[in-house]
Amino acid sequence: MKCEYCNNEIPQNMAKCPACGAPAPYSAPAPTPYPAPSPYPGQAPAPYPGQMPPAGAPININVVNGAPGMQVATPPKSRIAYILLALFLGGIGAHNFYAARYGCAAAQLVLFIIGMCTCGATLVFTAPIVFIWCIIEMCVVNTDGRNVPMT
Repeated sequence: MKCEYCNNEIPQNMAKCPACGAPAPYSAPAPTPYPAPSPYPGQAPAPYPGQMPPAGAPININVVNGAPGMQVATPPKSRIAYILLALFLGGIGAHNFYAARYGCAAAQLVLFIIGMCTCGATLVFTAPIVFIWCIIEMCVVNTDGRNVPMT
């Protein structure tokens, strides 16, 4: 490597230029590969031991303990439970929270809260809207928020 000030050659292990005493330009050490993770019982060895997977390679991580290469399968939601929640607690969006449809659930909950905070003045307008919305969802929605069909 060359000195920036006097253009003399600086040996690799020197921190200063031997000719002018200027500090040697910093050169980052070569990156070291990540060590291979220790395999869990019953787990296949990592497909790329000792290095990062190539860009775009799928990485599966277990939600429970973070073990690579494992996925957690969650069971599908019950359609009967969804319909019952819509009938009895649909005004607060409980059926959509159950089905992991958080956007619709939050909107229904906000409409309910607005109606209640105005001492029922706007409840006359918001209650029919949410009621019709819940009836339509009971008839139309067949999948949860992850697009998994309900059983």
